[in-house]
Amino acid sequence: NQLVQAVSQRQNRAAEEKKISAIEVQSFWAPLTQLGEQLTLALKLTNQQKIDEPQ
Repeated sequence: NQLVQAVSQRQNRAAEEKKISAIEVQSFWAPLTQLGEQLTLALKLTNQQKIDEPQ
């Protein structure tokens, strides 16, 4: 019975840790996506400026 309780507690703890890590990923996802979009735009603009410059 103690073994069953110990296993159950460990499973609950693991589930809680998974939930926390999922929340952490979600909280970082939007800002990281925005940062990626901004970097992409900056690179496109930089490349366009290089193309537009007279040689």
